[in-house]
Formats: sequence, structure tokens, C-alpha cells
Amino acid sequence: MRRHVTTFAVAALMALLAMSCGSSGPSFDEWADLAADLCLEQEDLVDDLGEPQDPEEAIDFLIDLLDLAEVHLEELQDFGLPSENRADAERMLELWAEQIDLGDRLIAAFDDGNDQRVERTWAQIEDLADQFEELAVDLGIPECVTSDRDDEPSTTTTPQAAGPFTFGDDPELDALWEGCDLGDMADCDELWRVTPVDSEYEAFGATCGGRLDVAQPGGCTEQFADLPFDEAMTFGDNIYLDLLWAACEVGDVQGCNALYVVSALGSDYETFGFTCGERVDEGDMEGCLELLGPSNIVAAQTFGDDEFLDALWLDCDAGDGVACELMYRISGEGSDYESLGATCGNRVPDTRPADCSSI
Repeated sequence: MRRHVTTFAVAALMALLAMSCGSSGPSFDEWADLAADLCLEQEDLVDDLGEPQDPEEAIDFLIDLLDLAEVHLEELQDFGLPSENRADAERMLELWAEQIDLGDRLIAAFDDGNDQRVERTWAQIEDLADQFEELAVDLGIPECVTSDRDDEPSTTTTPQAAGPFTFGDDPELDALWEGCDLGDMADCDELWRVTPVDSEYEAFGATCGGRLDVAQPGGCTEQFADLPFDEAMTFGDNIYLDLLWAACEVGDVQGCNALYVVSALGSDYETFGFTCGERVDEGDMEGCLELLGPSNIVAAQTFGDDEFLDALWLDCDAGDGVACELMYRISGEGSDYESLGATCGNRVPDTRPADCSSI
């Protein structure tokens, strides 16, 4: 822990310096002197705190260091990047941003009791810290390199996956996998968070259900924030339209019809619904009904009868007005699903047709 603590101090400086990039920024010597002072102040805090003796102390130690970094951000808000060595300073900013993200994950992994992820995340932090200190050496700021820094690059061993590894190994993880596959980005993030390191479960969650070529661990919800129905154009843009797409794809005619009705004009969603999941010519809903038979969605009466409607029920009950309206529009007449949607999750009197946009 101690060998990289100055990383947080210097990187705090870098993050603030990025806020102002005017042509009249400080000279490199001024910038380097301030960075050195900040590193020394960080070292003083480390001396005061002492060496952490257990994991709990280590987390408190990290939080205290980050608190100090926030104070530095406020103190240095008027600083700018030096014109000399600007690219190196910007690279330091990137390294700091990555370490902030990893630091959050480290604390979350510790809170979850996931020892494998704690070990792996700390190894990643150390690798980034090595890169950061190498830049400090190149820039001639020895105060920002800890005295006990190894001359040789550190090597780490990534733990092998233990426990459930892939789909079919664990029912609860399988449920998250299926939700992620259908477009529930929260399930993708949760799948990544709770599964063993280097498992196929973890990789599936980190790539948002195989939607990304480059993993975005824990960032799927932000990466795939839902677009409104009238702006969503293709699979992955809106979780509810994705669920309708999935229902249509597996053969529910009402899923196809609802997808066509609620999706944006000219979207892939509309086309997929209008062709009965690419089974018939556009608009041949009679052919779709003849091909697929009665709708499971329309036949479902109450919670537990249909997996897709159950997902909408849970979201509507939790306060998602869009889920309430969609459930009302596609569920069978007189069903409990329709009633819950019409009352916006029992929050308002029956408002048929449902109008829950203000929830």
C-alpha cells in the first residue's frame, strides 16, 4: 500500500490541472515544484497514518488519502497544464482516472468479501502506479517516487477462476446472464461484479452480454443508457424494446405486434416487429398469427405467468412509469398485469389508458 501512495497526490494535481488549459499556464518548473510539494504532503499523511495492519485499515487508509486529494483539487483549481511536457501530463491524467475507477472497485470488492477480485484489482492498481511513477522519473520529480520503489518492474500472478465458471454452473448467475443477454445492463454489471475472476460469467458481464469488443467492467448501465422509444433505433438502445424483440424472436405474436406499435418509425425494432421476427412479409400480422399461434403475453393473467411481463411488473412496482405504460398496452384485457399498469403500480387511480410518464 505504502509504495504507491504518492500516486494519489500527484494524480489529484493532474486531474485539476486538466480543468484549465489556457495558453498562459504555469511554467514547467512551477508545475513540477507544486507537484513535488503535493507529493511531500502526501508522504507526511502516510507517516501520520502509519502502515495499515489489516484490510480494514488499508481501506480506511485509502479513503483518507483520497480525501486529501480532494482538498488538493480545490486548492489547485486555478492551475493550468504546462506547455512543456504537456503530453506526459495528460497521460498522467488518464492513469489517474483509471486508478480512481479501480480504487472504487477495490473498495466494492472488499465490501463484497470477494478476495479474488481484491487481489486482482490491487495488482492492476500497482501496474498503473508503476507507469505513473515512471512518468514522474522522466519528468524529474523524484519526490513523487516512493523511496522503496523497486528498480525492476513488479510482476503479478492473476488468480485462476474458482467456483462456477460458465452458463449452467450456477442458477443465480445463469439468471443474471439471461437478463444481461436480453439487454438488462444492470444484470450485466452485477454479473461482472459477483462472479469469479476470469470466468466466462465475468467476461460476459464485462462485455455487456457480448455487445462490446472491449470490456467495460461495471460500466454497462452507463454505456447502454436507454434511449426513449421514439429515439431507439436498434437492439441494445432500449431495454423494454429489447425484451419485446426477444419475445417476438422466440415466437410470441403479441411481442411482435407490440414492438411494431411502440417503436420508432423506420427503426430496426419496427421492422423486426412488422415482419414477425423476420418470418413474414412486412405487415402480414395475420400470417404472423397463423404461423405462431396465440400470444403467451395476451394469455398471461397474473405475476408468474409470463417472464417478460413479470420483468415489467417488477419495474413498474419499483416506480418505472415507462414499464407501467408498456405493460398496460401489451397485456391481456382484464389481467392483473393490465390493472397494475393502468394504476401506474398502484400509485394512482385507474387511468386507462395508462399515463404514468410523471412517475
